Amino acid sequence: MDCGSSAGGCAILFGIPVNREEFDCVARLSSRSDYMTGMLGGNDPASVWASDYQQVAGAAQQMIKTASELGTGIYQRAMIRDLADATARFQTIVLFAHWRGAMLRPRDLFGEIAAVINRMERHPVLQRVKPACRDLKGLVDALNEAIEEVTLLDSLPGSLGQAGRRSRTVGQTLCRDLIDEGLSGLVAPGNRVELFDGLHAPAEMETALYSGFSGEIDLALCNSEALATFLDLRRRNIIQHIHWPVVLHPLPQLLKVEKTLQLMARYGGDYIQTRLSLEEAE
Repeated sequence: MDCGSSAGGCAILFGIPVNREEFDCVARLSSRSDYMTGMLGGNDPASVWASDYQQVAGAAQQMIKTASELGTGIYQRAMIRDLADATARFQTIVLFAHWRGAMLRPRDLFGEIAAVINRMERHPVLQRVKPACRDLKGLVDALNEAIEEVTLLDSLPGSLGQAGRRSRTVGQTLCRDLIDEGLSGLVAPGNRVELFDGLHAPAEMETALYSGFSGEIDLALCNSEALATFLDLRRRNIIQHIHWPVVLHPLPQLLKVEKTLQLMARYGGDYIQTRLSLEEAE
């Protein structure tokens, strides 16, 4: 494993497109990509590229150029196996990826609405969720209200429920997990990291990490607090990380990571310390 406080000890994994070829490839398979489906919003891929994503890709290409010159590891079209490789070889990992979060969208539910409601009415936890209308909108609204208000936490053991109440993000994540478990086979699971080989649960991400990794991770994806908390529990807080409890646009993140690498190359220092100094300077 590369060690030391330098840009050469870092690796950047891109689970999002960084050029037009990758963008078009993912767009052609948009039905399989939660990230692209949300980005397109039913619009033509070419128009979304021209109006927004071209800038993102341009910033990514500039950062890749800078990082390569500084000896930073680069993983484009990153898959779960790349996370394993990177954490075995590098001390600091930056992960650009999409987080499929806790809130449900209508497209997350499949099968007959009656079958979903019937499952809920027979489920010891989900039976407390009462849709105002027995249609798709009413069902999604009721489930999302249960997630937003974390009303399902009472069904969890005391310590786990308490953890969910200390952090709203963690609480909503746990509630979505309960819904996914109760509606298994009828709902597309939430709380997943999307890489180029598909969606991965937090447990898959943690398992992929090199067993001896004890470095730093920048979870440069939306609402990554839940994933960070999971890593802390599984790895007993030996991994330092920064995470973000809000929705992120990749453009400013790309620019800040590039600047962080440049500062490390010039002055030394740890990645997280340097990265946070940029946030504090704003």
